Amino acid sequence: MLIEIFGLVFSIILGTLGHFLYEWSNYNSFFGFLFSKNESTWEHIKLGITPILLWTIIEFFTFKFSNLFFAKFISIITFIISIIILYYGFKLLVKKNIIFIDIMIFYISLAISYIVSIYLLKFYYGFILNLVGFIGLCFIIYLYKKFNSNTPNCFIFKEPT
Repeated sequence: MLIEIFGLVFSIILGTLGHFLYEWSNYNSFFGFLFSKNESTWEHIKLGITPILLWTIIEFFTFKFSNLFFAKFISIITFIISIIILYYGFKLLVKKNIIFIDIMIFYISLAISYIVSIYLLKFYYGFILNLVGFIGLCFIIYLYKKFNSNTPNCFIFKEPT
C-alpha cells in the first residue's frame, strides 16, 4: 500500500528530526513529551512511536481502513520489540555503540513495523480486535504520560554508559 510507504518516509523524517527537537525547542516540555530527551532506549523508542501515532491520525481522517487501530497497535509493538532485540543484540555482540548502526537499527525497525502494518491493513479482523487495538494505542499514550513524569528504574530508561 502506497500510503504506508508515505507513512514510513514520514516516520523516518520526523523520527530523525525528533532526536533534535527537544534541544532545538530550548527544552520545551511538549517536545520532550513527544520526542527524545536523552539517549536512553525508551527515548529512542518514542522517536518511532510518535510519528507512527501521528500517521495513524492522518490515516484515520483520510482513509477508511476497517482495522486501522489493530494494525497500528501491532505495528507499534513490532517496532518496540524490533528496537530492543536489534539494539541490545548488536550491543551484546559488539559491546559498544556505533552511531551509524544505531541509526540503521531505528530505520530497519520502522520498516519492519510498516511492513506489518501493510500486511494487517489488507484484512478485516473484526470489531473486537480493532477495539483492542484502539485501547492498546490509548494505553501507549498513557504510558508516554506516566513514564514522562515517573521514569521506571529499568535498563531501557537509563542512558547508555
